[in-house]
Amino acid sequence: MNSVREIGAYVVEAAGLDIVVHVEKVEIRSVLVAHGFTIQAANVLKKTVSNSVEKAKIFCLLRDMGVAFSAGPGWSPSEVFEELRDRELLDGVYQRISWVAPGEWQIESNC
Repeated sequence: MNSVREIGAYVVEAAGLDIVVHVEKVEIRSVLVAHGFTIQAANVLKKTVSNSVEKAKIFCLLRDMGVAFSAGPGWSPSEVFEELRDRELLDGVYQRISWVAPGEWQIESNC
């Protein structure tokens, strides 16, 4: 069975000015805290950005760290990534995580 621990972290929310990341790996948590994320709960970190340009910079950091962006209903983090890329505020590919059943997920790379 897949485990979130295997991927290390994924972006849970990013539609507004808050970027919320579920983190399992201590190394990732340390880097995010060093970049201004605050611990909200066990395994949940948050950073509030002031605009889309700042959000794009944080998304690039997350992408480069191998953090996945969740897909799903509504304005999901993966859709936000693609919108920022369409606006040419960032470029490149990312990993998209989606759930196919409770506790079972899949990762798509090169999105």
